[in-house]
Amino acid sequence: MGEKLLRIGAAYVPVIHVELSSKWYVNKLGADLSYQDEDKAILNFANQSIFLVKSKENQSSNFVDYYGEERFNNMRSKWNKCLRSHL
Repeated sequence: MGEKLLRIGAAYVPVIHVELSSKWYVNKLGADLSYQDEDKAILNFANQSIFLVKSKENQSSNFVDYYGEERFNNMRSKWNKCLRSHL
């Protein structure tokens, strides 16, 4: 098994407004939009695909680590504040 991992295929990010969120990634971060419908958008950014998936309010992609610490909650909060400020 001499092959090496070239990249992570995708990251899934829950969003409430797919179209608004995808525009933000394109306009603010320079992501390339490769697909979009009512339920999801696929963006290419930093050599990775990001799937923006329509979700209900207050969803997150957080998890609790081995020591009981919740991870990534600050990033989700910052993204929501940033998106709301551009409505």
